Amino acid sequence: MKYYTATALLATTFLYTKSPAIAAPPPELPCQKISILGKSHKLCWTFDDHPLKYTPDILKVLRQHNIRATFFVVGWPLQYYARYPHQKHPQLYLNWFNLIVKDKHLIGIHGLTHGNLCKMPKRKMRQELVLTKGYIKRFGGTTATLWRAPFLVRCRMVNREARRLKLVHVPCHVQDYRRTAKQMWMRLRWRVLHDKTYSIILIHMNACKLCQFLRLIKKHP
Repeated sequence: MKYYTATALLATTFLYTKSPAIAAPPPELPCQKISILGKSHKLCWTFDDHPLKYTPDILKVLRQHNIRATFFVVGWPLQYYARYPHQKHPQLYLNWFNLIVKDKHLIGIHGLTHGNLCKMPKRKMRQELVLTKGYIKRFGGTTATLWRAPFLVRCRMVNREARRLKLVHVPCHVQDYRRTAKQMWMRLRWRVLHDKTYSIILIHMNACKLCQFLRLIKKHP
């Protein structure tokens, strides 16, 4: 898909964009309180770019570890189904989305096309949020209140529009993009040792990396 090419082009922005520090995660964000390195710490698991063929594998791992997470959904797969409900591939996207709903994970907005919202005309940018929110409501029966900007890129125009839609942005502190499970663990370890009270984890579509990261966490209670 086109937005994966855009991911590569904006890799630097993704890795280094910083969000303002917040004292606590949004109250609706599912988090687990566990012990890491002998310290109490909250882990908030989030997954971007779903629903895709990787979604069932991610969900299987979450069920095995009894983790409730937040999935930031891209709207185009649901739009695809809305337009072509009798075709095979759109039905697959809806099935994968329904698995997220069935497992009672929280669902947030990740844009309609996964494009850079700050580079879009205001009307198109607003549609990216509004249409995705509408599809989530239509097919998931839930009103999304959280969102994450594609590539974590935001600007004043996008922030203002999100506030008008009563959406709360969710940043991340530990993420898997171009990082191994060990590098993710080292980042989490740094946060724990510096007395951060919680960490928002961002993983995309790699169930194997998720398993490796979970094993590292369990090795250092």
